Amino acid sequence: MKRKGFCVAPFRNAEFFHDGKVWQCVSGGWSEEEKRWVNAWITCGPSGNSLEDNWEDIWNGEVSQKLRQSMHDGDFKYCDSTECGFLNRWYNDDVDETIYDNGYFPIYDESTYHKLWNANEINPNGEDKWKQIISEKMVKLHWGPECVIFSHDRSCNLKCPSCRLDYIQTEGEERKKSEKIQEIILCDAMDNANELYITASGDGFGGEFWRNLLKSITMEKYPDTRNLHIHTNGNGWTRKMWENLSNLHEIPRVTAEISIDACTKETYDKIRVGGNWKRLQKNLHFIFTDISNLDFVRMTFVVQDNNYKEMIGFIEMSDYFQKLNGMKTEVNFIHINNWGTFSDLVWKIKNINNEEHPKYKDFKKEMEKVKDMRTKYKNLEIYTNIEE
Repeated sequence: MKRKGFCVAPFRNAEFFHDGKVWQCVSGGWSEEEKRWVNAWITCGPSGNSLEDNWEDIWNGEVSQKLRQSMHDGDFKYCDSTECGFLNRWYNDDVDETIYDNGYFPIYDESTYHKLWNANEINPNGEDKWKQIISEKMVKLHWGPECVIFSHDRSCNLKCPSCRLDYIQTEGEERKKSEKIQEIILCDAMDNANELYITASGDGFGGEFWRNLLKSITMEKYPDTRNLHIHTNGNGWTRKMWENLSNLHEIPRVTAEISIDACTKETYDKIRVGGNWKRLQKNLHFIFTDISNLDFVRMTFVVQDNNYKEMIGFIEMSDYFQKLNGMKTEVNFIHINNWGTFSDLVWKIKNINNEEHPKYKDFKKEMEKVKDMRTKYKNLEIYTNIEE
């Protein structure tokens, strides 16, 4: 049964996509066949386009305001719980109050509301931000996003079939467009930003474009930065790479999401095309033990037909790395999406979370084992946005 709640995302997030669109939650693509946004966490679409619209008209435009109003109403009217892992988990009571301590769970209700109310976050006007937003039911904000998500370039060092058909390193007109969007972000959207997310589209260490951006992020330029979140496949996050990015060592807090999708070399080579299992394992040792300002890692596993049998092994692998130094670690199982890379036939095979799939019943048994692991591995936060 659905219940009322409040999500902070529309009040603090702005994701800039490679086509110029700006989203206040996880982005998706328009399906002409279905006449809706697919794979997006919100159904009302993007707030605007950074290449076409004025920033104020995006941040406080019609879409942004109605999305925020739905949070004041508590109905999540424009949210898709089948896509949003947070909402799915919250609806199913698969979260306790302690999860808010890691700063990554955005949904609140009466039992956890004091966590938000007592956050003591001050807005640029010198007032308590959340008390003002909630008490005044604000939908038009007089300050910019706190969390800026850079998804404006698709450069990556791998070609995972669930994401893309080939290696992508942007160049020519595509690179110019990425650079233009980045200029808009840095000029218009960074005034109130304290959390930077790189990247929800390519890989933070997977190409020259992203490495140059990382090199440009300094505390001198962006003194309000409190958290840098890096989303990566881990192959490029070597010790040498990190040493060459010494500017990032000064950021107070670094967090990471590492997409792996396997616990054996055989499966990894099929799913993470272009990746190197041995190098990844070496990098994970380094990441978990030698980065002083890293204090949270999310290990991500996209569940599909040829890896679901490795979910338990993935938890065990995550447990091994977590215990190297006690790093706060989350294991995240998410359902596979079709971003246009699979034919209808291949998609039917890949989508294991389909009741008509011949392995569906076996998959559900594995999901039950995953839930049982939450009791055994209490040092890990284990969750999924897969319908259970």
